[in-house]
Amino acid sequence: MNQTINIITRIRGDTWIKEWYIFNEDGAKANLTNSSVKLVLRDKNDTLVFEANNTNNGFTINANTARIRMVCNSSTMNLTPNTYYYDVEISFSNNVVRTIEQAKLIIIKQYAT
Repeated sequence: MNQTINIITRIRGDTWIKEWYIFNEDGAKANLTNSSVKLVLRDKNDTLVFEANNTNNGFTINANTARIRMVCNSSTMNLTPNTYYYDVEISFSNNVVRTIEQAKLIIIKQYAT
């Protein structure tokens, strides 16, 4: 089966901010109480580049609104221009694990300094 993967392009050193609102299959807001979230970024050789999660200040979880917010600061995003791959995964308090995004991340050269 073929899999479609999103392609995200970012400029080297730019802060990367993204939000997700998480819903159950029935359309209700997901219960994010005591959940954790992480992003794992790897290069094309499958070498770990970095990991961000809600315990190292990469993510915040708002259980009331079912919102997850990611902020990768400019120093984290000061990556060598190249192609990377990542996924974002939630671990719910009931031990259910769900990947909410998987994509190819292309970092392009920054011309302004």
